[in-house]
Order: sequence, then structure tokens, then C-alpha cells
Amino acid sequence: MRKKLLLAALGVVLVVLSAGAQQANETTQQADSALLRVNSGREQLLQALLTNNTARARELYGSLNRDAKDPRYSPFVYSEEICITLLLQSWQDWLDKAANYREEVQAIGYPKAYPIYDSLYSKASLKCDTLRAAVAASALSAEEKGLLQLYLQLLKTGERNDTYGQMVQEARMQHTSTPYHDFVNTYMPKQPVKGSISLTLGANLFIPTGELHSRFAPRGVPFAALDFNISRAYLSLYISAGKLKLRNALSVVSDSKTYDFASGSDFAYFEGGILAGYSVVHNSRVMLAPYLALAGSTIESDIYKAAKDDSKELRVYRTFAAGPGIHSEVKLFDFGLGSGSAEKAHENNISLRVDAGYNFAATSLLPEFKGNSGYLRVALCWGIGNFTQD
Repeated sequence: MRKKLLLAALGVVLVVLSAGAQQANETTQQADSALLRVNSGREQLLQALLTNNTARARELYGSLNRDAKDPRYSPFVYSEEICITLLLQSWQDWLDKAANYREEVQAIGYPKAYPIYDSLYSKASLKCDTLRAAVAASALSAEEKGLLQLYLQLLKTGERNDTYGQMVQEARMQHTSTPYHDFVNTYMPKQPVKGSISLTLGANLFIPTGELHSRFAPRGVPFAALDFNISRAYLSLYISAGKLKLRNALSVVSDSKTYDFASGSDFAYFEGGILAGYSVVHNSRVMLAPYLALAGSTIESDIYKAAKDDSKELRVYRTFAAGPGIHSEVKLFDFGLGSGSAEKAHENNISLRVDAGYNFAATSLLPEFKGNSGYLRVALCWGIGNFTQD
């Protein structure tokens, strides 16, 4: 009896498992069949649009949206819908999708769907001028035309174009409280911020004033900087160091000690700081940026250089300094690295840099060396990125 019950239970389990497997198989077959229908329709729709068979494309687009909807999947994703309705010149459908961006963008396409977006995008880009004319001739409002023209500008020139950048900025301000706010601010890309970095090597003409001028003649010293340009903001980290020579013999008393310096004695000079400014001109050839300099400056004697004992050196000048200046660059030429493509040729450039300014010293260690300093710097710059920020 027990064996009969076990056999009966086993039979029931097998029946249930078989039914489940059959149901799963039927579900898989249905999903595969739906995907085949969707892929066939997507392929035919793409061909109709590429061959300008608008009537056939409109018919296929409508039937797919009507018959291929699934609780989980949609026959098209949002970016495809935007291109398709644009190519069909279904302006109201396009605007509805823009207005309902938050809901529409959540649609999930069929897995392994036939790829059509790249071809749609390319076709729309090629037809930009025709579509622009059609939008301009339509009965849409100025606001609606502007939104479509913004998208067409992106298709035609890309997001790095200055015209697109201005248009999208104006659209963001215009649609702060309209139904198109999410579309403009989320779907439409911002224009990338232009930027560059450059390395500078050259010479700095140190021009002392006041008591400093009576002690040291103007002298050229090495100069190096690392510059950053983000849009029109300008920031430079710089250092300048070298030797200054004493004009005349001098005796200095410091900490109850007397230091005697002969005419022509060497003094070590160092200055480092930040230049922060804004480009008033920054086109494809010329950059002009007034700035404020914030720096630290030190001058010390080298009379104990042979003893190699820095603790004995006398610092005659150490101060925080600040002052105005102007930075200028003239681009000499572009060049490319790596593959040498046309685009890469404009990612590197060499420019001639000239800076001029005046720093006011906050304090001075010794009264004999009190004074401010002017400067004139000439250098070559190796820039990486966009030279122009206009």
C-alpha cells in the first residue's frame, strides 16, 4: 500500500513539473515570437525612413506602438521615439514626448531589439536643413518652434558648437516653469565647459623699487608656471628663482650681529604664488587677462654658501606681496600628438606669453631692503586643450 502511495505522489509531482515546463516553454516561445515581430517591424520602419517612404513608416510606427506593447517592454525607447517623430514631421507627437519626458523616458525596450538609433540619428542629421524649413513653415507657436530648432541645432552641429551652447542656455532660462523643463534640463546636453592647461618656461625680469632698487639692479631670473583656463577664468601657479647681485658694499646689523657684504655679492631670490584673473579677450589667436597676484617672496645672502650651512644665511627680505598685473598670450601654432588626426592637431599648441605687473610688499625684515617690485615675464607655453574660450 505504501509503495502505491509513493508511486502516486511521484506521478503527481511529475505531472506538475511537466505542466510547469510546458508553460515556461510556451512563455518563452511567445516572447521569442513577439521579439521577432518587433524586430521585423523595426527593421522595416528604418528602411522606410531611410528611403523617405514616409507613409509606410508612419503605418509601421503606428502598428508597432499599437500591437507590440508589452507590460514590460516597449517597441521603442525614448531617444528612438524622438528621432522617429522628428523624421515623420509629427510635430505634436514630438512635443508631447518632450513635455512628458519623465514618464516617457522610463520605457524599456525589448532585449536584443534590432538596432536602429544610430541610423535614425544620422538620417535626421542629414535632413536638418529640410526639417528646419518645415518647422519654420508649421503653425506651431514660437516656443514650440524654438524647442524643435534647439534639437535640430544639436543634430546638425553637436553640443560643442557655440550657437548650440547659447541656444540651450536661453532655453533653460525660458523653460524654468513650462512642461518642457525636464526635457531641456535633463535630456538636452549642456555645452561642455571649455578648458585648457599649459606649462610655461621662460624668464622673469625682477624690477625692484624703493630701498630694494638701491641695493639690487633689475635682473632676469628663471620663471615657470602651470596655468589653468576654465571658460574665461584664469588661474596660474608660478615660481621664479635666481641670483641677485648687490650694487654696492653694505654693512647690515641683525640680531646684534654685523654682516659685511662686498659689492657684487650674490643673494638668492625666490618668489612663488598664484595669479587669478579673467580673460577679457580669448579668441583663437590672442588671450588677454587682467589678474591679481598673491605671492610670497624671499631674498637671502649666499655668504656662507661654501660652508653649506643654511642656518647661517641672513634673510634680508621675506614678505607676502600682492598686486595687479596683466597676462597675455599669442598662439604661435597648433600641433598634434598620438594618431595625428585633424581633431587632435588642435589639442596642443605653443604660444608666446608676456606678463607685466607690480607687487606691493606687506613687510620687510630689514629697513635697508624695504621696497616693492615690478616685473616683466616672457616665456613659451605648451597648452593642452582649447586655446580659445570664446
